[in-house]
Amino acid sequence: MEFEHAERELAERLGVRQEVLKRIRKRRMKRGTHFDLVKGAIRYAEAGVAIVQQELGAGGAKKGAPRGEEQAVRDDRRWRRVFLLPRRAESLRARVERVAVFKKTFRNPHIIQCECQGELIRVRVRDNRNFRKGMEVPCRQVKGDLYELTRRCPRWPGRW
Repeated sequence: MEFEHAERELAERLGVRQEVLKRIRKRRMKRGTHFDLVKGAIRYAEAGVAIVQQELGAGGAKKGAPRGEEQAVRDDRRWRRVFLLPRRAESLRARVERVAVFKKTFRNPHIIQCECQGELIRVRVRDNRNFRKGMEVPCRQVKGDLYELTRRCPRWPGRW
């Protein structure tokens, strides 16, 4: 049996969360036949993908016809809230990684100040003791001028 479809990729392709696939998997599938754990990742066979598509309906749409127009709108909103991936512009913007240059520390050992594209920003870190002036700090935006470190803190002063 070939397990070719990774759960993460299948969830992205269908536009649903992995939790939805997990519920379907636990309720309707058999390990070794429809899915299996391969190198620490859940992978689906064609039979498993067919069951998921049948559960979700054609193209990821909800199964069953709604009774009335109001019921359809209510059901659609609930289905989107429960099953679909969040689609906020802020979350997409937050994933963009930038490289900033370290400037100074604060009294708070979990915040450093960096310069990114000519503006001063604050970056959340685990510990600021090994950061030195001029170090390049990879970070991504959380909100406003607050960013978070996208890799581990340096283990030695001034070096990664």
